[in-house]
Parts: sequence; structure tokens; C-alpha cells
Amino acid sequence: MSAGRGDRAAPPAPEGHWEVRFADAASAKGWESLAQRASPLAQPSGSTSVA
Repeated sequence: MSAGRGDRAAPPAPEGHWEVRFADAASAKGWESLAQRASPLAQPSGSTSVA
């Protein structure tokens, strides 16, 4: 299911902290696109992926 307006952009925040939510569906779509592009870059060089 795709994220949309009002859905969380991050895991639930601990009590007393801010909850980040998407302002609209376009923001959610853009966040997903960014996460997909950043994913391979987030792994340190020389690391092995686990299937």
C-alpha cells in the first residue's frame, strides 16, 4: 500500500517527540523515490548484502 497524506514518514516517535507525516501524496511518492535511490548508496563499501 502506498503512503499518502497524513501517513507517517518515519517510524513512530517516542513519547514527547515530533511525528513526521506527509503533507500530501506527492510528498510520499517523492520520499519513496528518494529512498529507493539512496538505498544502494547507504551501504558501506566492501559490505555484503544478506538475502
